[in-house]
Amino acid sequence: MNNQLRPLASFQAIWSPKISSTAWNGELAADLTTSCSTLQPGGRRNTCVVREPFHVTKTSAFTLIELLVALAVIAMLAALAIPSLTNSLSKARMHGAASANGRLVRTPHLDLTNDRPVAPAEEFDVNVYTDEERPHAGEQSEPVQLVGLQNVFPVEVWLVGSEDFTVIGEALKELTIKRSEKRSPNVTFRVRVNDNNPRPHAGVLTACFAYRGRPTGKVKRAVDVYGRASGQRESHTLTTQKPEATLHFDRGLKEPDLTVEVLDPEQTSQHFKVKVRTPWLPDYRDGKVEDWFLPSTTPEIVAGLMSGFLEATDAEQRISLLRGVGKDLFDKTPSHFKRAFWALVDSKDSKLQTIYIMSQESYFPWELVMPHRQRPGSKEEVRASLGVSFAMGRWIPLKEEEKDYFSPPQTIPWRDCLVVAPSYGNDQTLPSTAAEADFIHKNLQGNVMEHPNWHELNNLLLTGSVDMLHFACHGKSRGITANQVLYLESGEVLNPSQVNGAAGFEKFGARKPFVFLNACEAGRESPSLNGPNGFATKFIGVGAVGVVAPLWSVKDTVAKDVAIEFYTKLTSEPSRSFASILQGIRAKAYDGSTNGEDTYAAYCFYGDPFAKWGP
Repeated sequence: MNNQLRPLASFQAIWSPKISSTAWNGELAADLTTSCSTLQPGGRRNTCVVREPFHVTKTSAFTLIELLVALAVIAMLAALAIPSLTNSLSKARMHGAASANGRLVRTPHLDLTNDRPVAPAEEFDVNVYTDEERPHAGEQSEPVQLVGLQNVFPVEVWLVGSEDFTVIGEALKELTIKRSEKRSPNVTFRVRVNDNNPRPHAGVLTACFAYRGRPTGKVKRAVDVYGRASGQRESHTLTTQKPEATLHFDRGLKEPDLTVEVLDPEQTSQHFKVKVRTPWLPDYRDGKVEDWFLPSTTPEIVAGLMSGFLEATDAEQRISLLRGVGKDLFDKTPSHFKRAFWALVDSKDSKLQTIYIMSQESYFPWELVMPHRQRPGSKEEVRASLGVSFAMGRWIPLKEEEKDYFSPPQTIPWRDCLVVAPSYGNDQTLPSTAAEADFIHKNLQGNVMEHPNWHELNNLLLTGSVDMLHFACHGKSRGITANQVLYLESGEVLNPSQVNGAAGFEKFGARKPFVFLNACEAGRESPSLNGPNGFATKFIGVGAVGVVAPLWSVKDTVAKDVAIEFYTKLTSEPSRSFASILQGIRAKAYDGSTNGEDTYAAYCFYGDPFAKWGP
């Protein structure tokens, strides 16, 4: 039926044919008005029934035409009121649901005090706030999403500029978001345009939001600077995005003991913006920010430091080299990280157990960092590596995606596990792979692909049921800045670009899955270092919320033991976090009967340091 109310001319066909042109009494008019108010918008109507007998007098105030006009007005008002009422009820239901589960979503905004291009050496104000509206023109926005039943949320706002800008005064401020108010107050930053920067392109300002040490949303805006060579200027026009509530909510979120955020606004891999925060030190409770300058790019630094390790053929020699590399890495960490770390260690009641690294710089091996210091009048103090001493989680907000400045969940469920374990049947056969796959099949009810090829794997993932993927196969890395490959059957390979572009992996990523990459090298004599162009980064890019992966190539016999221990702890100690399990595994590289086996030290966890397997 037509989705419109019938026009006035058609009303007569609905009525009883016994209506006289004589004026009606008020009683009858009221009766008919009540009956006809049952006309429904959207094409549905209830039949109007005229009750007989009825009385007609000449003293009525209404003529038939006037009555019909009045009824038409009532019907039109109802048509206008019902959608508004429906919309209000819908919003009320949404608000009620949000209040019930503690979710609060706001759109972040970044406004300039003027909308014209700014000049070198000019100063201007930047206002940052949140509301329930869409992003403004020129903004690229990710929603600020909060969890909690309270009304007031104190949120950290960190304003980061490209090298075209300097934030004058505090770059980190607190913004109060209230559930009861649709718009937050402004927090205002003062910014100066650098006058000695020869780079001929527009700059970018980004406001990053965090709540209780966990990043949650951001907004960025390109700012045109005139006086530069506009003909050579690189475009930084940003596409306005509608915020989508796609992030991860957990009730009772735990806050990491130490959080380090690293941004690379210029994508130089050498000059970074860093924020260090811990709830246990008053000076760092609200976070401290700094510039982190390195003498060369992180790929170059890490490759140089690890070169001796990669060339060594003796296991114990490699571990001694790892210790030396760990100390060198600590010397290169940001100064605020060093200060906060030692302050936490020296506190009477040290609370440091978890470390969360959220970094756009993905080469730096934080798990290998070995803190050390020389105190006056005493010998050097050297502590175990961070990955052995603490439960560590790292996360990569991908620069090319610009849509993932958030923290992954602290509970990761999975129900349908798939193990990719090629049997090969040639000199590439990994003797330990079958035992690894069999263990997962029996203990986690995982389905095993023993002869996987690319099309079968992609088609299986297209079913949309798989939410955990374990690779137990042969892999190869061609260097720290090169791609990795995984070998399937019949000489086929899987490379990271296929993960990023295949429909099956996209479907898999939509499940917010967990991935364990146990790519081994049979007969490995020396390890090869993996870089961020590898599978861990690409799986995060398609939607994975937890990834276990080695920093360098690992031995197949030891890799099998690592996987079995990981899943055994997972099932026998369900309250234990993934990061905590890997912490214990890493320790085996430095101590005990396995001392000297570097494979144990290679694994890291991409995800929240508190994340665990759960419903």
